[in-house]
Amino acid sequence: MTARFTQHAENGGIAEGQLYVKRPGHMRFEYDPPTPILLVADGTFVIYFDKSLEQTSYLPIGSTPAWFLLRDDIRLGGDVTVTGYEHTPGAIRVTLVQTKDPDAGAVTLTFSDRPLELKQWSIVDAQGKRTTVSLTDMRVGLPLDKQLFVFNEPKKQRFSP
Repeated sequence: MTARFTQHAENGGIAEGQLYVKRPGHMRFEYDPPTPILLVADGTFVIYFDKSLEQTSYLPIGSTPAWFLLRDDIRLGGDVTVTGYEHTPGAIRVTLVQTKDPDAGAVTLTFSDRPLELKQWSIVDAQGKRTTVSLTDMRVGLPLDKQLFVFNEPKKQRFSP
């Protein structure tokens, strides 16, 4: 899947960019300038790279909200608990938590209902902060280059006095 995304942070910040998803386990958020962030899921880790700070963080996929969207088999049971469901004209919303750690945060998925298509997700983290990502121009079934999901850490620039 590829799509354009718009991300709204609770503090009012807005960022846009291009999203690539290849399940299981692979995702890439390429943020448009001026946002200096690259986010890559390589099948094992979610890698967060801040270009302006030259800092990289590695988190196991299972410890991030991305775990649900990147699974091969998406099920609404077992290790996932549905805590909310709403069907309004044109939209279906499902709120999920990890069964083993429901206080770690929640994901609310919003789908259009005709056709059934993911349009948005909202993540509330363990601190209660909400981030919402809306999708447009979604395309599915496209071949994606494997290199999109490989993170090569840039060499840090060294400055001489």
